[in-house]
Amino acid sequence: MTTVLTVNELLDIVNQLKAQFEAIDKTGDYNFNVPDGNIIKGFETLDTAKSFPSIYIAYIEANHEQENQLEWYVAVNIEVFAYAKSSEDTLDEGLKLASDMTRAIYEDESLGGRVYELALNFSVTAFESTAIVYLNLAMKYSYQQI
Repeated sequence: MTTVLTVNELLDIVNQLKAQFEAIDKTGDYNFNVPDGNIIKGFETLDTAKSFPSIYIAYIEANHEQENQLEWYVAVNIEVFAYAKSSEDTLDEGLKLASDMTRAIYEDESLGGRVYELALNFSVTAFESTAIVYLNLAMKYSYQQI
């Protein structure tokens, strides 16, 4: 019998990530307050976004790989997009939002003890009065063959 990463476990990882983003509330070192309703599992284009700042957990991918004869791991990749508005210093606003998002993730980089070897990359684009943040999270979920 082999234990595998199930859809429910992937959902747990996404829900934990969403919960960590919900901590972005302009207290402590956070720059923004992102209301819970603005943290969405899914994607909206910039022209359909209803309010700002907003965060979208838009994509998840899982690839099973063998470590050795008894251990397997799943490489999990999650893509997150976020939007912020600013009448001035749009790039600065995007960098602040990226900072908030990375800070929230690194509060518990194991995402509730579910993953290890988290790697986080981000980019920020300033377009007119909107900053677009792109985060890519690469991590591993481990299990053993029984």
